[in-house]
Amino acid sequence: MNDFMRHKSIYEKKVRFIDDFVDKYIRIRHSKNFPHTAIGIVIKLLFPKSYKINKGWYKTAFYISSRKKDLVIKIGRTKNLKQDWKAYQKFPKGIRNKYFAKIYWHSKYCLLQKWGKAAKISNKDPRIIKLKEKASYYGLNDIKPANTAFFDGKLKIIDASIKK
Repeated sequence: MNDFMRHKSIYEKKVRFIDDFVDKYIRIRHSKNFPHTAIGIVIKLLFPKSYKINKGWYKTAFYISSRKKDLVIKIGRTKNLKQDWKAYQKFPKGIRNKYFAKIYWHSKYCLLQKWGKAAKISNKDPRIIKLKEKASYYGLNDIKPANTAFFDGKLKIIDASIKK
């Protein structure tokens, strides 16, 4: 069974619950705002060992425990997660996971991604400069230390934007 199917089967019911929760929350509350705080509570119930890693403008990232890998589930509006998925797919299949943290799958409001150790480096570090050049070649930008992490000693992108 490949990684996609293993993680899909493990988290499918929980993620479907999150997607349903968000749809109902927005409909019942007549809210235009995304319920990041409410989802944080739901995530903690569904994944007891989870904790919030980061809260950005559009997405909230939660570390979730896995037997073999460090994983993060990013929660946000559909369009923002689709942008992450498209940015990931800008790299050709054969080298995608060499430069970008593996994204296993996404649902309507959730995206499951491999997680590494925070990159505490400067913008002038040769590794980030090389990563910026490679990402730029494939039409990505916003590569900075905050959007990168180390995976087994290799610097990879965890979040990027598509050039407009």
